[in-house]
Amino acid sequence: MRRLREHLRRLADERATGTLHLDGQGALYLADGAVVHAESRHTPSLRDLLVNSGRLSEHGWECLRAGGASAALAVPGRLSRAELQMYQLIALFDAVYFLAPCRAEPRFTAGERHWLAGFTAADPATLAHEVRRRRALLGAAWPSPLADDAPLEPVRRLHRQRVVLTGLQAELLLNADGRKTPSELARELGRTRFGCTLAVRGLVASALARAPEPEEGVRMPRRHPGGAPRRALPVTSGAPSRPRWAEADPGLLALLQDALRELE
Repeated sequence: MRRLREHLRRLADERATGTLHLDGQGALYLADGAVVHAESRHTPSLRDLLVNSGRLSEHGWECLRAGGASAALAVPGRLSRAELQMYQLIALFDAVYFLAPCRAEPRFTAGERHWLAGFTAADPATLAHEVRRRRALLGAAWPSPLADDAPLEPVRRLHRQRVVLTGLQAELLLNADGRKTPSELARELGRTRFGCTLAVRGLVASALARAPEPEEGVRMPRRHPGGAPRRALPVTSGAPSRPRWAEADPGLLALLQDALRELE
């Protein structure tokens, strides 16, 4: 994420407004230097999250899209402004996480403010913190990307009498057909790509879903057939290192955490 972070930091210092394009992979929209929205070809859009989850009808989405901030409280389906902020923040962090590894040279185009600019925003420090946190969560669930882009294939026979699943894991298993990837399932169900990827890693680690065979010479990570792993994230000792720039916004991260719990 270093290249993207450097561009975002510079644009934040300049209080720039416009679009940061990432060579067909997606784009980040800025207003006064803050990221107000992001889109990635690898993640469901805000429209997918709202419509495919059943929170809004297609007509409701069109009304929201046409009216912008002024329509936030008058959309068919009674989507409140707080809910819109929650879904937008979830879509923003989901897209940024999957845009972070992009090696394309970012290209900034100054222009008009995005129609979602009035709802919520995140600074570069908050985005970098969230990307690191999510990487740690994936590594703790199952330290391999083998199943991240492969079709989800549930095992046909269980070797124990009882299993424990999250609601999202159950939803994924019920909709898996051995052909749809976590990305396709996320878009179809109106779920986040990161949430589905994390859930699938837990299923693979618990021997409830199959993972593709690794390349020759690559070792398959250990599974936990007795249940989903609950390995705690490592705790660093000693004095904390000095941040390179502003601390992440704790209020914004708390809002995101509450929003993710609502979607589980």
